Amino acid sequence: MNLQNFTPFPAEITLATDKDGRDSYLVVVKGTFEIGDGEPRPAAEQVPFFYGDQHYGDPETTSIKYESEFAPVKSRADVVVVGDAHARGRGVRRLSVEVRVGRMRKKLIVRGDRRWRFGLGILSRVSWARRFESLPIVYERAFGGADTSHDNPKRHRFERRNPVGTGLVRRLRAKGALPNFYYPGESLRRPGKRIRPAGLGFVGRGWEPRASHAGTYDGAWKKERFPLLPEDFDDEYHQGAPPDQRCELLRGGEPVELRNLTPDGRLSFRLPPLALAIRFRFASRTEESVMYGDTLILEPGLDRFQVVWRASRPVDGKLLALGEVWIGTPSRGRLLAVETRKQYIDRSAR
Repeated sequence: MNLQNFTPFPAEITLATDKDGRDSYLVVVKGTFEIGDGEPRPAAEQVPFFYGDQHYGDPETTSIKYESEFAPVKSRADVVVVGDAHARGRGVRRLSVEVRVGRMRKKLIVRGDRRWRFGLGILSRVSWARRFESLPIVYERAFGGADTSHDNPKRHRFERRNPVGTGLVRRLRAKGALPNFYYPGESLRRPGKRIRPAGLGFVGRGWEPRASHAGTYDGAWKKERFPLLPEDFDDEYHQGAPPDQRCELLRGGEPVELRNLTPDGRLSFRLPPLALAIRFRFASRTEESVMYGDTLILEPGLDRFQVVWRASRPVDGKLLALGEVWIGTPSRGRLLAVETRKQYIDRSAR
């Protein structure tokens, strides 16, 4: 099959298989945009595809920075932020950060570094927050982690919503660091309490609540379904953002506003037009549709954002029945070159 890409963005076509073993052609497009003066434009250097999850460090102990972009389907758009909280050049103990994309809004409270410390009684107390000017927004600094301090392994505790985090302690005389990021109205003032992990990045595939959508892998599955996915596998598993960071598929024009996520304190712009035409040319028919963005990665520290589009069609019969896929809208000259199988030279690029 031939892929004709009339956009300035990288594009690939591959095969995807659903939980029942049915194959589909999967087309994925990825665009990198420079924010610049608030009028986003395609970046001169496009970020290549991520074929696997990219962590901040050791995959066993750190969170995901960029997720593989070849999920077979997403019904809603994931919005994530890769960056830092900023205090506008002055040291503060506390501030709030906020991200808005269209009707999706999320606000987090940021506190400076704090630790459990022994008080006069038997309970550990929380130290004063240290001043900070910037902090990376990563799940390592959100509530979570594990408490394996007890001699009996059966009494060890783990936070399945964020196993790489900090602050989960059971003992009254607790030690260790507290989280830096919180949801508004939540706090951690005594050992043994649990709060929601607060972050703006991708959720790990093995973390809750995402892992619960992967289905049930028990004896019945092994006997009746293996190697297929379980019958109760839910496509929501492919959504990488936290549930409160999802919105309608991105068509373009949605307002984006970031607060205290840049040194200046505020960044706002509108997404450029994001509708991409796609045409599947089979041996006996042609199908046309439009792709909309289903993943938005905001990187304010790099003055850019990334958008991912995807589309699929079932493999009906022979694999080679799909002869060609067109992405985007070709110019009249390029369309003529494609149809006559002639070389196309873009003189405007010289």
